[in-house]
Amino acid sequence: MAAKRIRQGIAIAVFLAVAALVVPPFVNVGRYKGRIIESMSNALGRPVTADAVEMRLVPQPGFYLSNVYVGDDSAYSAEPILHADEVTAYLSLSSLWRGRLEIARLKLNYPSLNLAEREDGSWNMESLLWKASRTQAAPTSARLSESRTRFPYIEATNGRINFKYGLEKSVFSFTEADFTLFSPAENQWRMRLAARPVRTDMPVTDTGTVKAEVTMQRAGMLRDSPMKATVTWERLQFGNLTRLIYGEDRGWRGALETSAQFSGTPSALQFTTAAKLRDFRRYDISSGDADLNATCTGELNVSASLLQNTECRLPLEGGLVSVKGTLRGLRYPRYDLAITAQNLGANALLNLSRRAKRDLPDDLTAAGTISASFHARRMDAAPSQWIGNLVVNGLVVHSAVLGKDLAVSKAVAMANTEEGVPVPGRRGQSAKGTPPVRALVVQGFNLPLGGATPATLDGQLDSQRFDLHIKGDATLERLQQFARAIGVGAPKIVLAGPAVVDLVIGGNWKAFESPEVTGTAQLKNARAEVPGFSEPLEIPSARVDLDHDRFTVRNASATIGKVTLSGSANLRRSCDGESLCESSFDLKTDDLNLEQWNKILNPRLKKRPWYRLLGVGGAEHNVIARLRANGHLTARRLTLGTAAGTGFETDFSIADGVLQLKNTRADLLGGTVAGNWKMDFTGSEPQYESTGTVARIQPEKLGTLLNAPFGTGALGLKYHVKMAGWDAGTLAKSTLAETEFTWNGGTLRIAPDGKVPWRVLYGTGKAGLDKNGWTISDSKWNTPAGIYRLSGTASRDLALALVFTQSDGAVWKVTGTLLKPLQSTPAPPPTQARRR
Repeated sequence: MAAKRIRQGIAIAVFLAVAALVVPPFVNVGRYKGRIIESMSNALGRPVTADAVEMRLVPQPGFYLSNVYVGDDSAYSAEPILHADEVTAYLSLSSLWRGRLEIARLKLNYPSLNLAEREDGSWNMESLLWKASRTQAAPTSARLSESRTRFPYIEATNGRINFKYGLEKSVFSFTEADFTLFSPAENQWRMRLAARPVRTDMPVTDTGTVKAEVTMQRAGMLRDSPMKATVTWERLQFGNLTRLIYGEDRGWRGALETSAQFSGTPSALQFTTAAKLRDFRRYDISSGDADLNATCTGELNVSASLLQNTECRLPLEGGLVSVKGTLRGLRYPRYDLAITAQNLGANALLNLSRRAKRDLPDDLTAAGTISASFHARRMDAAPSQWIGNLVVNGLVVHSAVLGKDLAVSKAVAMANTEEGVPVPGRRGQSAKGTPPVRALVVQGFNLPLGGATPATLDGQLDSQRFDLHIKGDATLERLQQFARAIGVGAPKIVLAGPAVVDLVIGGNWKAFESPEVTGTAQLKNARAEVPGFSEPLEIPSARVDLDHDRFTVRNASATIGKVTLSGSANLRRSCDGESLCESSFDLKTDDLNLEQWNKILNPRLKKRPWYRLLGVGGAEHNVIARLRANGHLTARRLTLGTAAGTGFETDFSIADGVLQLKNTRADLLGGTVAGNWKMDFTGSEPQYESTGTVARIQPEKLGTLLNAPFGTGALGLKYHVKMAGWDAGTLAKSTLAETEFTWNGGTLRIAPDGKVPWRVLYGTGKAGLDKNGWTISDSKWNTPAGIYRLSGTASRDLALALVFTQSDGAVWKVTGTLLKPLQSTPAPPPTQARRR
């Protein structure tokens, strides 16, 4: 018996397989195409078209439709509401045995659903949902004996959901959408959706997955249908959320997960939402413990896009920030909200600031409490109205960079866009008669900055930027501490002394622009320790003007050791990274004493060579190492060892480790010295090169300076000098020179006949210095005794090997040293030698 049943089963299976292959080609499905399309159109209340309809028997009997379009209500859109590349309608086998055609499952591949909203706030899907709710269908899983047609199991895979508002297509859509719809019980429908949100105008990744499950009950009106829904948004990166919403990455980071539960009817849905943001921070701030957890409850009217009786709560370290009120619409929101902060610790707000502001000290903490109460209202197209205040009590800020804690007893910020809040006056502006501003106005409060009396701070913050105004007495060291504590940066030099300041700290919120400090500071008896200087810079008085990218020092007087300077300077505000400190100076000094400058720049020659001022030979931080500057320097007096001059001036420039002095001149050694200098500090040792002229200096003074007496008269030179080295000895040994000289009147210490001083009328010649010493050539001297030509050498230790030749041919040789010359017996002229 069992074997017979097996054989029958095999025969039936073979028959069905043959039928599945043989029967469809002989079945004329085309004549049913119109009836199928018409049935779908009547069921949906929308026009339906399809390119082709085919019959399939395996794996389950049904119809296959290709390129299916479902038209939309013309009141919403001229585009189809649905398009699917493939639609398969699987038939219920049990209904076929009963002689009835029933679709058990409807599968859509690659569908595209267009959701459109009309100006009155209604959506094109509402009528379809209402029509579906009116269909008297049995549950999807109803028993076979059910007389009614069962609601099919509808599923869509890899779909797309687009949005349209009036005639405007939204850039937001869902892709990779998987959708199911079925009826699990009597008068009940259940829908599941999983999709990835995207923008159509740019690629956005890591936007997470939105999942929704909705259960609805039948009702007379769709708005009265009881429903429950759960919505989650998982694995969402906060930076990509800002890119998704605003079309650009706003620079925030964190992992966001949200969930929402709804229950009620579409006209009165009670909801509860929860959002958790882990590792909240700016993109350029390292990860840390900064988790935020917010919850919201309220009531949603779907058709009116209205949130009412809403309360959102954000706990922060024992305090609470809450928002209560109503909100209508998302694209053009209208709202009436009450925003409060209760028992909020100042340190909680500081910890949030640490995730949003760079360069705050790691040990920065704050004590104190913050309370706030604001009413925000916008019920029409006019700008929103804000009324309220924020109060900080007992603020104490602590950090090692501050030294002494910074304490503020009370600070108040107010907003009133209806009646206006008096805005504290800015420099040159009056606070009287100021119209209402759309900003949070910080009322003036005392800010102790080390001065004899506290400075005051006021300002305002709006949606675009912030500006904080500090005015009053301060000390430079406390100002630096304050600047570093709030992360706005400070000069990398040690400053001390009193100052009267009028400063504004301001910046734009967008793109995390660094705050700028602008304004003025009047210095008196200040001190600065500048890298490269061995002694502090004492500043009896100066005015500093800070602009957006530069600061200017005016009417300054300063001393460094025994050096006194006055004048002005214009410098770049920031020299961080690869940027160059482009600056200009106009300096004056009573006495330019090279010995004093050597003490300032090189107090211990071997340990701290002075050329480190230009960044050579040292890895220590040095502002001047990256300086690109130009300027003018004048000195009433010039001191070179025992020699003194007057009227020194030069145009100087510093760039890429090279210092150049141009148009340099001074009245020195009884005459005038003029020329150009180039000092290259980029190699292993500094290189010096100079060209110039010397006019009518006194040789006796030059001899005293060099400890090598030459004679008297008036000396003129054209010179080209090169030298290299770290100290005076090395420089002297490396010096190479080429000169052309003229000598007018006076005497020479060296004479051909040994009778010194040797009186001269005029002399010219060339002198060159190499590693061995001086070489004199083309030298001609007019004397009362006749004309002489001079040639020979003088070593670096002043050993002489000179030859005097008179116009008649007589020759004298001079040896010895410059201090003790030795003359030889003169050789007779050639004619006299022949007579002998």
